[in-house]
Amino acid sequence: MIFCLASLEIFLSYSPTKAATYYVSTTGNDANSGTKTSPWKTLQKATSTVDAGDTIYVRAGIYRETVSISKSGTVDSPITVSSYPNEQAIIEGNNTLPGSRYGKLVNINGSYTIFKNFEVRNSNGRGIQVSGSYNFVTGNNIHHIWDCGICIKGSNITVENNRVWRSVESNYNRDNGTWSGAIAWGASRYPNVAPNAVIRRNLVYQNSGEGILCMYTDYGMVDGNIVYDNWAMNIYVDQCSNMTIQNNLAYYTIDKQFWRNSTVPKNGIVLANEGIQPYPIGHDRKIINNILVNNGVNIGFWTGRVPGASLVNDLIANNTLINAYSKGIRIDNGPHRQTRIINNIVLQSTGTAAEISGGGLTFSNNLWYPINGITGAGDIRQDPKLLNPSATIRAGQVDSLWYTLRDSTSPAINAGTNTIQVTTDFFGTKRSKPPDIGAHEYGLVHNLWSEKNKRWKQ
Repeated sequence: MIFCLASLEIFLSYSPTKAATYYVSTTGNDANSGTKTSPWKTLQKATSTVDAGDTIYVRAGIYRETVSISKSGTVDSPITVSSYPNEQAIIEGNNTLPGSRYGKLVNINGSYTIFKNFEVRNSNGRGIQVSGSYNFVTGNNIHHIWDCGICIKGSNITVENNRVWRSVESNYNRDNGTWSGAIAWGASRYPNVAPNAVIRRNLVYQNSGEGILCMYTDYGMVDGNIVYDNWAMNIYVDQCSNMTIQNNLAYYTIDKQFWRNSTVPKNGIVLANEGIQPYPIGHDRKIINNILVNNGVNIGFWTGRVPGASLVNDLIANNTLINAYSKGIRIDNGPHRQTRIINNIVLQSTGTAAEISGGGLTFSNNLWYPINGITGAGDIRQDPKLLNPSATIRAGQVDSLWYTLRDSTSPAINAGTNTIQVTTDFFGTKRSKPPDIGAHEYGLVHNLWSEKNKRWKQ
């Protein structure tokens, strides 16, 4: 079952009328009543007490404890665990908690729980692990984590508006690391443990594994994230099907401590079939409306170790790919079927615009400049006239507006081919018919993305 986003909005906006509000403070006592004037001292006391519909507010301060949230709310009465408004509560691992590599500093294993606005740091295991179903993790700052920053092991989980950085620290020195992702869902050894995940509007950077990682699970969405300088890859989707990867900004700077090797960084968005466990090869994936800049390969497909691995009923459309260190698009050989690569801008001044192996791929209405790529119907070989594609790339300072169509003379305008699978652009603007090539539909540009970039600046 796919979780309806409309239901999610109802879930998040619900305010129960017959529910309790409890308080936790560093100056409290677990023998208190848990009220605002008589707060508890530990989060664990609070999370073991609440019932469906209740809210826990945690006052500012440092809480050196592991937290387990095993109670469940309901769709109408979720449990909310939050920093007190306009205060910052910190869950501190001190590099000694939770005590093992795969332990959890915060463990959410009930259902219908909202966990928001905490700083979670210095875990010697995982940061936040989310099991159960219909849980929502939002607005948290998660950093200096030994394993994954946010690890999803449940169904219909939403991870939104979090900052995740310097996680997978076990791999920082590149020896005996856990090779996890900063935000990771699915599992390398178990099939489909985290279906229907939504990973949306997170800032994910300078992690020593993948930035966003999905393995052996289906029906997920990676939407509107800023992902950069992640050592093992920015966005990696291994043997997952029915996935949508859209509206993301992913790039590398020249900070080589986060490059996989000394000559090129790793890649922007990669589909793969590693074959660690028996599981169907990935299929029915959409990579649309992404802006990818200065990755080793901007968009890639790796056959992996699975016989017959290929692109099957996939769509790579309306992306803007800027100056990959190696290749704009790279696709390994395979018995590809019913896969379209259309309406993309590939601005590649050095290296290779496209390296493609195998048949079964349809190329059309792509703009290649100045290096030519794969020839298809409706292709263009002209400068797309972007606003500022040669801007200096600095960590946390890249603005997606640099890669929009500069003016009405751009040859990309109305030069795409229609597809019912791409109805809006990177900014949420409705696509025209025929659409523009690339991630941006020329015309009114919403300022939401630029404002969010300002929010996340370092």
